[in-house]
Amino acid sequence: MQDIYAVIEGNFGKVVVRDMTQNLVTHAHSQIQLSYWLGGGSANCRVGEQETVFTDGLITACNSYESHDMVLTVPSESVIVLFLYIDVDWLDNSGLGSGKPIQFSRAQLVSTPDIKKLSAILMRKVLSSTEVDNLGVEADVKNLLRLTVEQAVTLTNVSNAHIRRPMPDYRLRLALSYMRENMACVGLMGHVAHVVGVSRSRLYELFFDEIKSSPKVIWNSIRTDEAMHRIATSEDSMAAVASQLGFSSAGNFSRFFKANVGVSPLFYRKMMTPFTRKKPQIFSIIYTSTATKFLSHQELDDILKSARQRNEKYQVTGVLLYADGRFMQYLEGALADLHEVLEYVKSSKQHCELEFREALPVERRAYKNWSMAFVSTSISPAAPLLMDREMKGFLYQSRQRA
Repeated sequence: MQDIYAVIEGNFGKVVVRDMTQNLVTHAHSQIQLSYWLGGGSANCRVGEQETVFTDGLITACNSYESHDMVLTVPSESVIVLFLYIDVDWLDNSGLGSGKPIQFSRAQLVSTPDIKKLSAILMRKVLSSTEVDNLGVEADVKNLLRLTVEQAVTLTNVSNAHIRRPMPDYRLRLALSYMRENMACVGLMGHVAHVVGVSRSRLYELFFDEIKSSPKVIWNSIRTDEAMHRIATSEDSMAAVASQLGFSSAGNFSRFFKANVGVSPLFYRKMMTPFTRKKPQIFSIIYTSTATKFLSHQELDDILKSARQRNEKYQVTGVLLYADGRFMQYLEGALADLHEVLEYVKSSKQHCELEFREALPVERRAYKNWSMAFVSTSISPAAPLLMDREMKGFLYQSRQRA
């Protein structure tokens, strides 16, 4: 089975859609991780000291550097997951916690209908396009986080103040800093204990008390994060990356990477290299409809304004024709985006008798500079527009009736 691994990065961190076909070993991330169930089977997760179930209607929340794993309930049944990896500094400045840091006190959260809907929207954006509006994705991420934080507060029945992230012990901050600077060092744990000024046993207690993870899990997470960065941003061979991070061979590094990330280093590089990712196939669709009443120029302007804003949001372009109380609209864009726009079209009460043509693939956009061009029998377009025989026939018949 082909792995599904699609990602969009931004100032917030990254959004990843994964089809989990294998278990993930105990690991951690510097970011806060939120996992949203999208489909498939189920899994069991251990987050810190909490046991969680990952299935329809549930979310798993992991705080920064909190150890966690994922074990498929039925090994042959994969789970499709939307992962949010949220940069801690971005989250602290997002305003979601009333200006205060956010800490999830419960690893098991409930997915509300609004959370499910927004998760599905993010999934479609990640899977359908490589040239997306990062600001639009960031807005969706922020809204999804807001809903998730609200749900976390509801479940714990406390105020926002109780899910604020505490300041780590200064010894932990020193240990993390040293580990980042010396991640390739052999025998790192002994050196960290010496630098912090505690015994190795006390170092392990400190990590578990503060972030519910062991020093080794955190060391692995630091090396994993650095490996992901180097694979995505450099042309170094896997052997070179393995050597830079202290692995004895490329094979050991590959096994380590797949156990922690879920895909091989080569597959990850392929998905993270913009030039190797295919642009989404563009489709076009035409529909006709009848206005439910006579429309004034102002009402037509309002329809156009709304359509242009919506089309810009979903990166859909096209042209709207209006004549003698009839509409014809040509739309072009990725299938997932067209689906979103057509849901609005179908729900509009300003027209009826909708008839849709089959969506057809096109090589390029005909109206790439128009979020929604407009032509009518009484209003001239602002610029010459490309119209096929069907569109011209529509206008001609309307003029004949007039």
